[in-house]
Amino acid sequence: MFKGKAGSLKFLSSLGLNVPPFTVITHEEFVSWGDKKIWDELYQALSTTDAKKIENLAQSFIHSVHIPASRLELGKNVHYAVRSSASLEDSPEHSFAGIFETKLFISQKLNEAIKEVWHSLFHTKALQYCVDRRLSWSLLKMDIVVQAMIDGEKSGVLFQADPLGKITEQTIVAGPGLGQGIVDEETDTDRYIVENNIVKVKHIHKKQHYIAFDQGSNMLIKKELADDQRELSALSDTEIEKLLKASAILSSKVEHFLDIEFTFKNGELFILQARPITTVPSRKHIHIFDNSNIAENYPKQSTPLTYTALARGYSANFKNLVRYLGFSEDDFRYINHSLENLVGQWGGQIYYNLNNWYSVYTLLPFGGEKAASSFEEMVGIGTSGMIEVPERTLLQKIRIIAKILPKFASFYLMAGRHHRKYKKEFKELYGRFNHDAHHAKDAFETIHLLSRLDSEFLSIIKIPLLNDFFSSVLNRSCRILAGRLAGSRGDQLYNDLLSHREDLESSKAIYSLIGLAESVRANPAVANFLEKNLQDHHILARLLEHSEFRDFYHQFKAHLDRFGDRSQWEMKIEVPTARENPETTIKLILEYAKAGMSEESQRSREREKSDYAHKELRKYWFTKPFTSLLFWQLFSKCTEAICFREDARFDRVRFKGLSRKLVLNLGKNLVAKKWIDQTEDIFYLTYDELMSLVYDTYGPGYWRELISLRKNHLEKLKDLKLPDRILVNDLTPVEKISEKNQVLSSNSVRGVPCSGGVIETQCEVVLDLNQAPSLNGKILIAERTDPSWGYFFVGVKGIIIEKGSMLSHAAIISRELGIPCIINVKNATERFKSGMKVRMNGDTGEIEIL
Repeated sequence: MFKGKAGSLKFLSSLGLNVPPFTVITHEEFVSWGDKKIWDELYQALSTTDAKKIENLAQSFIHSVHIPASRLELGKNVHYAVRSSASLEDSPEHSFAGIFETKLFISQKLNEAIKEVWHSLFHTKALQYCVDRRLSWSLLKMDIVVQAMIDGEKSGVLFQADPLGKITEQTIVAGPGLGQGIVDEETDTDRYIVENNIVKVKHIHKKQHYIAFDQGSNMLIKKELADDQRELSALSDTEIEKLLKASAILSSKVEHFLDIEFTFKNGELFILQARPITTVPSRKHIHIFDNSNIAENYPKQSTPLTYTALARGYSANFKNLVRYLGFSEDDFRYINHSLENLVGQWGGQIYYNLNNWYSVYTLLPFGGEKAASSFEEMVGIGTSGMIEVPERTLLQKIRIIAKILPKFASFYLMAGRHHRKYKKEFKELYGRFNHDAHHAKDAFETIHLLSRLDSEFLSIIKIPLLNDFFSSVLNRSCRILAGRLAGSRGDQLYNDLLSHREDLESSKAIYSLIGLAESVRANPAVANFLEKNLQDHHILARLLEHSEFRDFYHQFKAHLDRFGDRSQWEMKIEVPTARENPETTIKLILEYAKAGMSEESQRSREREKSDYAHKELRKYWFTKPFTSLLFWQLFSKCTEAICFREDARFDRVRFKGLSRKLVLNLGKNLVAKKWIDQTEDIFYLTYDELMSLVYDTYGPGYWRELISLRKNHLEKLKDLKLPDRILVNDLTPVEKISEKNQVLSSNSVRGVPCSGGVIETQCEVVLDLNQAPSLNGKILIAERTDPSWGYFFVGVKGIIIEKGSMLSHAAIISRELGIPCIINVKNATERFKSGMKVRMNGDTGEIEIL
């Protein structure tokens, strides 16, 4: 890190930033220009705390100093700023803010100004600052910066992080005139909040006064701002962009967050100085949490049982995977802690711990950064810019390649065989435990069965995890190749080509519902019965009571037996399945029936887009044969991997459904024994606490009190609006990083296009599927989706989602159904209101309120 203002200016200049001309008079130079005898006496006095004696000696020494004229020329007709640059000043540990003198707009008596600033090193307040912080005064040295003064038209400070600790945002404070007016609070200022290099909030205030330099009096004066300038933004968008570019240059070179003083003159940006924000630790110690992708499966708050089971699952899964790839315990011991903490929880909401995810990529012998980029694209996050994937030595790379290459090659060449082996193992495991779950006699047996189910399932999940890695790399590779083939059309054609995958399990679920809707449409009596009994929780039993409805009953039961574990927020163990609450499914069937949907028309719609994209990309066989050959070979593997990824995800839903059945059985047992008050209270225990009930020594009162405490705590935090990405470097209360809702006025926004087509119709904002009205013929707008939402996609004209990635469920199913879809639309559920007429372009990502 640079030392003092002098070091700061030299560093800024070395980066090519526009710094006003300056010269530095070093401490040693200044001392050499004075009386050596007086200096020796002064230096001896510095070891004492006699402030009066020290200041008098310093005054005598300064009178003896003669500054050479050759050290003071920076140009003609120049006014100078004279600033202190003490050895510890502006350091990350000690700012010395307001301790030393600064002289501005000096044109005459420059010698006296330099001496006054150097003398401030020996002022009483400087001594007291050192005493308070146990610093040795004798260690301080004072360089002097003499710099050309810029008569700025607008000035301010950019904070690369909130000094109070919110490090996800940069803050710009700016106002008209000179920066001195802002520092002295004589100038009204505007404030700009920036996140991910985008101005998130502009606080534009009415400005009355500013500070300027008056040439006549050679003084700083307070002036009134012209009436037509008072309510304008202090900075233009172009000026903010220049500032953010300068900030980005510094961020790439400096570990600490900085506050950067700046001024603009005739549109030209001058960086005056930069110093560490002493209340915020360096970037090296930042922990990054991101929920851009994981919120698709675990939105809003999750109970302790869901979170701890997930955390345990991730840890066990990745350890099993690295062992399967041939790594020994010693090979990954250094990231063992990371593997045990791949997720975190804020206010009850689940986030990826990105630091630890990235550390997994350090196991790769080569291409760690590219693999990390593929991971970012798969989960729909932006690069952090703060985590580096370290490279290995050549010898280390060769040794690891020899270990893992056979496994990678086997999986790539024989992926289908590995997929089938996993499916066979899962089918056997699910059937066995589903049978045993019905025969568990008591709490002990249920707990042991739950533990065995968890362990056995985690032992086979390594194949889906390895497939996830391949699907992310293959998808990224195919997208790049499609761009090389078709240029700017590549992304759109590739998205359309991914549609119409009939072997997706999630698509089969939708077609099963459409089949049920066709049966209802063919039998009005069934439709009438369902309409009348829609809210009846025992509707299946009611259907069976009527002989004329038995065919539909068996068809519907077969659907629930196969797909009944699907539900909104289906990966959360506390959420009931469709099998438990079939009303939402019946409501969908009735909507499908009224809309006249048929399986053939749906498949025809999907094939049309896919066939067109296939035809267009095939044209490049003759002009770009090698790229085409590589693309189609990889695309075949990619679609196989993506389909298996979706199917394996459905297996995890079925695993959750089976686990939920066992946990509820245990909950009922504990209610009967009066250990907990309600069956669902069991979800407020952690996984380890659940297992510990076998040898519990606390008794029922402890568990009831603990559950009540957790429920109350989560209830207090449930309305917190948290950002997608959280950056922390210390213990931080979750309330401190919550976001306030903002009023957004722009009529047009842009997101990431992932399924093509242009649609213009009314939109419907849906926050909870259980409260959703009919979506037929509308554009669906939601914060995030999971696979259970796929049922609702049928019949909608377009889909707009706040979160997600190119491989998220909304993207995959929208392509499969041929529905225009745009993801990563910031604040979509706040910006749009149900009933608004909206035009969306799924090819470009543009959305407009009409």
